[in-house]
Amino acid sequence: MKIIKMLAFNLSFLAATILCCGLVFSQLSIYPRYQRLFVHFLNIQHASMPLEVINKLLINPIFMASLVLLTGLVTWVLGKKE
Repeated sequence: MKIIKMLAFNLSFLAATILCCGLVFSQLSIYPRYQRLFVHFLNIQHASMPLEVINKLLINPIFMASLVLLTGLVTWVLGKKE
């Protein structure tokens, strides 16, 4: 039962983080100060729609690796507390 709870938590954490990053990055891509950064590192054009940003983030291996590491760290910390 504990494994099912952790799996459900991990999946919801990953989904929420990806959605949040997609929305935030799409809003930040409007500002000229961040446009060059997003185009260079994430290949996100200015004023992109959130679904386009989420697709680009899911393809990016650096974003996915850091997201998996963050999820593993949160899972490990919560597992230690129980």
